[in-house]
Amino acid sequence: MDGPSMEPTLHNGDVFLVEPVWNADEYDRGDVVVFSLEDDPDYFYVKRIIGLPGEEIQIRSNGVYVNDEFLKEPYLVADTTSVPGVSRYVDDFSQTYNVPAGTFFVLGDNREQSLDSRHFENPYIPVNRVRGKYAVNVFEEEQPVNWSTVVIHTDDGPVPFNVEVAETQDQRMQGLMFRESLDRGYGMYFIFDEEAVVAFWMKNTLIPLDMIFVDDQGYIVHIVKRAQPCKRERCLTYPSKFPAKYVLEIGSLETNHFGIEIGDRVEFIRGNS
Repeated sequence: MDGPSMEPTLHNGDVFLVEPVWNADEYDRGDVVVFSLEDDPDYFYVKRIIGLPGEEIQIRSNGVYVNDEFLKEPYLVADTTSVPGVSRYVDDFSQTYNVPAGTFFVLGDNREQSLDSRHFENPYIPVNRVRGKYAVNVFEEEQPVNWSTVVIHTDDGPVPFNVEVAETQDQRMQGLMFRESLDRGYGMYFIFDEEAVVAFWMKNTLIPLDMIFVDDQGYIVHIVKRAQPCKRERCLTYPSKFPAKYVLEIGSLETNHFGIEIGDRVEFIRGNS
């Protein structure tokens, strides 16, 4: 995989097997496929089939519509916009594509960093240019993590956690989505620009979590225990009861295990870049 256009499904450097498919009827919407363009046959793209022959695809700021029906895309990061530079909450943008017979309309999962049917001179990929569909990863490029440390000073003594830091909007939106496990003593530390009442949800999160809300003075003001995974379109939100500037997400019931309570002091030690 070359580049970030299919994140979070595939990452730059991933190596995967391609299943050759010769019958066009065996391709479905949602398949990740490998193809080349007629004017550049030696370069291969990896994208997801969104539009099938004969369908009308509308790209709107709030998502993709197929024949006027909203397309649910659980593989996307929350709040993804399909129109780079346009907020998904703006309703006045729409681009329509009518997919001809014998072709597909394709998009990358990382919509804001993907060169795909929205940008190709001919937006429709002929079936005979498709080499096959993604089968399985044989090597995943390990994504480097710059670990920092959060120490919670409890009545029983200091409790350290190794944490990934989420301090940009994109990092906070991604959070711990799609993670299949989280070791004890590890977590993610969210840093906001200013103290405010904040709310978290568990959209596309696969593991239950504890959420620890911390004010700008470094003291715990609220704890949510056992926030449950959610794969539905509408998920519960978990707001802080008081303003917070930081949120630590750790494994479910680790707050109980380590005796972490409201009022404990939190110390953040940033890792070396």
